[in-house]
Amino acid sequence: MPFINVVGIGNVGYPALKSFAIAGGWLSNEDNNSYMWFANTLKSVVYPSHQQSAPGVIVTDSEAALINALDNAFPQAAKFLCQVHLRRNFKQNLSKLYTPPSQYDEFEKQLNFLMATKLREAPKSNRYVVPDVKAEEAAIKKIWEAVDLIKEEKGKQIATDYINKKLAFKEKWVGRYVAVHPHLGTISTNRTEGAHADLKKNLNAASNLFAAYKSIDLYYREKDKSWKHQYDKETLAYDARMPQAKQARLAALRNKISLFAYNAIRDELSYLNPLNTLYCRCPIRIHFNLPCCHRIPPNGEIPLSLVPRRWHLFPEETATGLEAIDLADESQHTSSDIIAITNPPVVLTILDEINAELTRIEHVSNEHSTGQHRHHMEQQLQPILEQLKNVQNDDSIDLERLLQPKSKTNAKGNTTRSTKRGRIGLEIHEDLAKKKAKTLGLQGNQMLQEKKLKSQPEPMSDPVPKRQPKLRIIPNLQMVVSIIPKNAVESVYNPAGDGNCGFRALAWAIYGNEHLYEDIKTRMAVQFLSNKRTIYRKDDAPKIEAVLAKGSGKWFMAPECVQIAADTFRRPIAFYGSNTYLYMPSCIPPAEAASTHPIILQLRYAHFILVCIFRCRQGLSRLIVALLSTCLLVDIQIPLACYRWNISETITRSSNKQESLCI
Repeated sequence: MPFINVVGIGNVGYPALKSFAIAGGWLSNEDNNSYMWFANTLKSVVYPSHQQSAPGVIVTDSEAALINALDNAFPQAAKFLCQVHLRRNFKQNLSKLYTPPSQYDEFEKQLNFLMATKLREAPKSNRYVVPDVKAEEAAIKKIWEAVDLIKEEKGKQIATDYINKKLAFKEKWVGRYVAVHPHLGTISTNRTEGAHADLKKNLNAASNLFAAYKSIDLYYREKDKSWKHQYDKETLAYDARMPQAKQARLAALRNKISLFAYNAIRDELSYLNPLNTLYCRCPIRIHFNLPCCHRIPPNGEIPLSLVPRRWHLFPEETATGLEAIDLADESQHTSSDIIAITNPPVVLTILDEINAELTRIEHVSNEHSTGQHRHHMEQQLQPILEQLKNVQNDDSIDLERLLQPKSKTNAKGNTTRSTKRGRIGLEIHEDLAKKKAKTLGLQGNQMLQEKKLKSQPEPMSDPVPKRQPKLRIIPNLQMVVSIIPKNAVESVYNPAGDGNCGFRALAWAIYGNEHLYEDIKTRMAVQFLSNKRTIYRKDDAPKIEAVLAKGSGKWFMAPECVQIAADTFRRPIAFYGSNTYLYMPSCIPPAEAASTHPIILQLRYAHFILVCIFRCRQGLSRLIVALLSTCLLVDIQIPLACYRWNISETITRSSNKQESLCI
């Protein structure tokens, strides 16, 4: 039975807001009646009529029956389509019309510009604004120019019809229309799909409906604990590195609003605001309903009443009597092309910082007028004053004095033209000692050697400390599952998440270029079709052929595609998902393999990543033994290919010793 998962976005979490579960339900069928029942039940249970709360923005995929049901249940809410699914649909339908297919990249670039919900205010500016009518018209014009790159007239007509069909409901996906609603930065269904994939890991496929309900309930309770932990963290968080001036302005907000809102307002203090206006196009005000630099007072402490209630950590105490503030009212920014004047961020010079510190010291001195305190402060400032007096003007520096001397003198003070460097004191002392030893003869030489021995330092009694290992910083290491030891990981590659992430990860492992994933699919398809009636006779042939078809866009399937990849590229592949498996190349000994070093694919939240481990014999054997020992402990038959690779004895020894398995 299909399961619908409804996810919301909270007010805690940094740098990304945390999701929370709203509701979930099973459907008997995916039709109009089932979706209508679910939407009406969701409204009556979660958003009853006696409450004023209701969803403001809903993001779904392109399921027409679901969209119609939500329009009927929540007519006031803005409904948007997932931009990730839309990009995928555009690519699947239009990329094949371009020759070569690389020309589609120009179309995709302009499509991203049309779907963007915020744009740079200027080409090199760090300030962003929401798009307006001019930006939309320019993007659509560029898209039609990209369509002209299609060589065949029939292909141009197909692309034109498809684009016009999508533009018929552009208010559901074009950036200018999406940007005028407080969507909290969510313009895709990735949050729901990630939560759904995480939820499926906690379900047993063979369980009944009641057991599945208990597993889901336990999962939601654990998520609630994680939410409360983040909530407690934000009520106590304090950034001591923040400049004193900003801390003073944000004093009324600290630990009273969420960390996300606090840091967003802090970033707005970096901009000057010569015009206090409501007619601005700042994304922070429109997308997150937070005060932007045009609403924040130019001086003094920022009042807590300026922040809407949804961002308060203790609304019952801090938002009592505070009316709902809608800073993102559409009528305030869509009916006019006026842009508030915003200067670039203020970069303080060293002289500005010195003047600010002098002002602070003067203020402290006026507050403490006692003679003892003034004397103590003068003692602290006296060395600083001397250092300031030593600061020289660069224009008055004698450049001749900085050059190397044109001539040098010898030990007697006479000018010499020699290019040799002067001897240091130790070298002069050794030459004098040698002359003295030569004068005294053999006995003097022995006395000189004894003197050298006595002058040498005694050996240390304590052992020399071992060299500390160097700190390695590996991006995306936190994405690796805990059963893989972190010290064995060399790198982690996170491919693009466009539905071909599994093939892209393999392309990086084989070619070092994820854009060659279509070549990976082609070679795997040749391997599958060649052995379709022998090795893969028990597999679902139509489904695998559809996945391996060029330009299909279907997801990498496990375990079928993993075994085909191991046979195609003649390398063992370790797969980490809900279960852990090791796939060996079929029908070949290790001597004929391209490499015995395994490719490690990990499935995390419906996304494949590539984990590269060091090429260490010990690490490699530990990885293979741990994987296959797991099979022995649960009495799973190990494939014949594993024994052909001469590791059966190692596995038996590992299981007899009952070693702890840690990968």
